[in-house]
Amino acid sequence: MSEFECKACDMEFANKDELMEHKKAVHMVDHASAKSVSPKLFVLWGAIGGFLGALGMLVVMMIAGNAAAWPVTMLGVIGFAMTGGSPTAMSTMAVGLVLHLISSVVIGAVLGTLGFFLTRAGPVVNRFLAPVNLSRGATTGILGGIAVFLVYGLPMMMLMLEPALLKIATNMATMQIATMNPGMPSSQVAMMAASMAQTIVNGMIPGLIASFFVAHLVYGIVVGVTIGFGVCQSLPQSAHTHAPSVSNVASRAQ
Repeated sequence: MSEFECKACDMEFANKDELMEHKKAVHMVDHASAKSVSPKLFVLWGAIGGFLGALGMLVVMMIAGNAAAWPVTMLGVIGFAMTGGSPTAMSTMAVGLVLHLISSVVIGAVLGTLGFFLTRAGPVVNRFLAPVNLSRGATTGILGGIAVFLVYGLPMMMLMLEPALLKIATNMATMQIATMNPGMPSSQVAMMAASMAQTIVNGMIPGLIASFFVAHLVYGIVVGVTIGFGVCQSLPQSAHTHAPSVSNVASRAQ
């Protein structure tokens, strides 16, 4: 392995100057080319990425739920929070799925809009953060996923999902206690169920936060890479032109 090897495409070069020229010609999109892309394209690919990212989030949450043996799916919790229906019913989970997809697509479109503005933020920001290719899209997506988690995901979990989980756990605990103790007064059953439910939910929260964070990272990366892929395909051909070969330079000199 050469000391001067391009990590993006594994090409080797004789010195650092040749390596930097290669990176500039092949892997860096110039600022003017990025600015030529329509904002609608960023929004469109952001929305597509949001849909794909939503599916990625579901996979993460499903894996986390199975590992932690959660009694209900996150889609069921979302649907219950909105409709009050049974969290295990298909109709309730369908509502949760629709809401999840809609919010993910909208947030993806917002991230696409922010990506467009990053191309107008100056050459330095454009070089490292503007999502105009896969690598920059992934970098921007990681930051975007963290931001979405902090601004949207975490508040939603604390304000909407945690109370819904508490109600679900309380209902389940009430049925269990009442079945096991048929002569127990309803007030005592309610008190024991509330205490049991709070204990259950408190034990679930750390795992939920961790899985939510990972899910939003996956979401952000998928959105960023999707935007980077879509925008890269629409850049002027000159933005993807490789550095001139030695034979081409020699032929031009003749």
